[in-house]
Amino acid sequence: MHALASTRAMPAPASQAGFSGRLAPARPPTLTPTTTTPAALVATGAATAPPLHGRRRRALYCTAAPIDQAATAAAAAQAAAASAAPPPPAAAAAQPGQPPSALLLPQLKAELRDALAGLDRGIFGAPAPCRERADLAARALEAANPTPAPLTERMDLVAGEWRLLYTTVTIAGVRKTKLGLREFVRLGAFAQRIDPSTREAVNEIGFGVSGLGAALSGALTVRATYEVVSPTRVAIAFAGASLAPSALEALFRANYDLLLSIFNPQGWLDVTYVDEELRIGRDDKGHLFVLERCGGSAGSDRGGPAAEGGA
Repeated sequence: MHALASTRAMPAPASQAGFSGRLAPARPPTLTPTTTTPAALVATGAATAPPLHGRRRRALYCTAAPIDQAATAAAAAQAAAASAAPPPPAAAAAQPGQPPSALLLPQLKAELRDALAGLDRGIFGAPAPCRERADLAARALEAANPTPAPLTERMDLVAGEWRLLYTTVTIAGVRKTKLGLREFVRLGAFAQRIDPSTREAVNEIGFGVSGLGAALSGALTVRATYEVVSPTRVAIAFAGASLAPSALEALFRANYDLLLSIFNPQGWLDVTYVDEELRIGRDDKGHLFVLERCGGSAGSDRGGPAAEGGA
């Protein structure tokens, strides 16, 4: 009790008393000026922002409100403009009766042509990456084939004259040497004519010879007949071959059988893609053929397709 009484009677510390011994009122905290902007205050939250009073506090809310409203209005205007804009051409819908894949055909054909560029029809071989790229591009176009039953419904698209763009039939190594293709013989155009009325396909492989005196040019003509065995497949029979002129025949006489073994179309062929412009085929030997129509559009004849015949 004495200790408690003596404690209560003790005077206040000097830091809390004035000269008269009375307690001095606590001083308000000093506000330190800050450069924090209203936008920063909104982003960081009131818990971390310095306290604001009076006019400064009212000014904060008056300034921040118009900024938020302007941003919201701008976002709404952008959204409205985007929804009102027409779709890009690539997103256009197919016309009634037109399959969606038809929209991709021009692009797929362009990619195939790009893959075949610089391969010289592939007849002398090509690096593995180039062959793989060509095959993938052909398969992409085959998957979008607008004519799934060409041999029973659209023989007119298969008929006519075609020119070889690419094949995996190759003349390389010893065969290329024996045929003189490393030195003085060059290959010309690979053409194909298809006649539905006779069910015959005629392949012509052009040759040019130089370095043996006068320049010489001619062609190997390979004839084949075919029989439709399914909406996409034909069975092919070799019907004959000839070389002209006679000087070209004499040049290849020793290796005539070799020449025919390269371009003999005997077997079967699947027409995996055909339209007014291009045709793709794959045969029983695993060879790929890509052909382009020679001028004009498809004829009106309906009879049957031709065998690529290695050309």
